[in-house]
Amino acid sequence: MSAFLINPDTMNKVIRAICAPAYYRPHNRMFAGYNVDRSNSWDKIGRALFALNVEAVSQRYPSERGKFHTFEEYRFEGIPYMRDRSEIVSCYKAAQCLAYQCSEGNVPEEAIYKELRDIILELQERIVAELDEYKAADWG
Repeated sequence: MSAFLINPDTMNKVIRAICAPAYYRPHNRMFAGYNVDRSNSWDKIGRALFALNVEAVSQRYPSERGKFHTFEEYRFEGIPYMRDRSEIVSCYKAAQCLAYQCSEGNVPEEAIYKELRDIILELQERIVAELDEYKAADWG
């Protein structure tokens, strides 16, 4: 397996996925200790996820430790929600990519990694719930 640092555009999609309201999540939701309903948290969440990504890549390539940019100046760009199914799918894929790039060493044991996996599961449910086949299927 290999690992790489995701780009800021991919991180913007991940932040959108995290901030998007889910059907059953309360307001004042938290991610990595930050309230996702507050715009001043979005940059911090992105930086925390970039730090996780850097740690995973560093564990994969120990001789390169310290050479990776940590994105300390990351700023979320875009809107903090998803408008339609294609955006949901795009953000889902970005979150999957980040999780995969962070699956090195002991990084998957980190709480923030587990929170990211929970977001991915929420997006899966949301995508499936919008499918015509799901809507047409029997309930019960």
